[in-house]
Amino acid sequence: MMKHITILWICICSICSNELYSQSIIVTEDPQISALMAKFSQINSQQRIVYGWRVQILTTTDRRKWDSAKISFQNTYPEYKLIGNHQNPYYFLKTGAFMTQEDAYPFLNKLKKDFSGAILVRDEVEFSEILSFK
Repeated sequence: MMKHITILWICICSICSNELYSQSIIVTEDPQISALMAKFSQINSQQRIVYGWRVQILTTTDRRKWDSAKISFQNTYPEYKLIGNHQNPYYFLKTGAFMTQEDAYPFLNKLKKDFSGAILVRDEVEFSEILSFK
């Protein structure tokens, strides 16, 4: 008798579990939401510039110091692109391109050995420039 009850119990549990797992949910998306999502995807795929992080190795008002630091950097780190710009009265030298500060810190620490005044700065960065420095 106990054996029959156990078998009956197993059959009932089996049927109930199959009923639970065979259910499905159908989501119907509003056409306006679909259109907005498509437009959002299109705009974001065209965006090539984002705000990221660079290492600023020098800020000075002396053009000769700027030229000297530029030459020194290019001789020491020829594999990295250097960006120099002038906003009167200051000259800036920046390098690197990272999405997050955490990604940029190892590069900053490497550069501080030769450029002790180097700091992280927020800047516009192209996706194609982004470095992954380990």
